[in-house]
Amino acid sequence: MDGGAVYFPCACIWLAVFNGIEPNAANYVLLVILATFCFMGTAPVPNASLALIMTAYNAVFDTTGEPGGFGYIFAVDWFMDLSRTLVNVTGDTFVTAIVSGICPLDYTEEEELDEARNIQIGSSVGR
Repeated sequence: MDGGAVYFPCACIWLAVFNGIEPNAANYVLLVILATFCFMGTAPVPNASLALIMTAYNAVFDTTGEPGGFGYIFAVDWFMDLSRTLVNVTGDTFVTAIVSGICPLDYTEEEELDEARNIQIGSSVGR
């Protein structure tokens, strides 16, 4: 969910600047930590990040309620969601390609079948 982890702090910082709050170094660090952990468990449904943005903004910048400018984020979130999904899929594709290059599987089909049989035999013997 690297697309959301990039978008999340950017949206919170934009809201802070829009509302006249000057973010400091502690705010940035806290937003990075929150983005890392929040987007590990974000629901994979449209607009799920809106609740997290509101929660993090209020927690980091010590405010309550809906911040001014949140309507702008709400209005463009459908497009940003597409962009986040694109970044997520691209990142997953790159990681898969890198792992495939580092750990090549040079099995023939017969070797794979033999390995599968050994696993099945080993699991049934242990019972």
